[in-house]
Amino acid sequence: MVYVFDTNSFRVLGNYYPKQFRTFWGKFDQYVAEHKVISVREVYRELEGMLPDDYHLTSWVKTHRDIFLPASGDETECVRKILSVKHFQQL
Repeated sequence: MVYVFDTNSFRVLGNYYPKQFRTFWGKFDQYVAEHKVISVREVYRELEGMLPDDYHLTSWVKTHRDIFLPASGDETECVRKILSVKHFQQL
């Protein structure tokens, strides 16, 4: 199973400090290494703009930048269709 993390998921991870939650981070890093955790490039950009430089999650995100993948053509088309609906344009 692959887990796709959004911006909020990473923000919640920030509450789990590595020194206090070593087992969690060990398992999480293992999942990342096994390509079971991914995200998209837009999430990286959002995190980059909101995380302070001295925050533990900032360095983790930068170290694992390769999990933040560009959207495929099919995904981009799906988002385009969703955002063409007036109700969703404020997203």
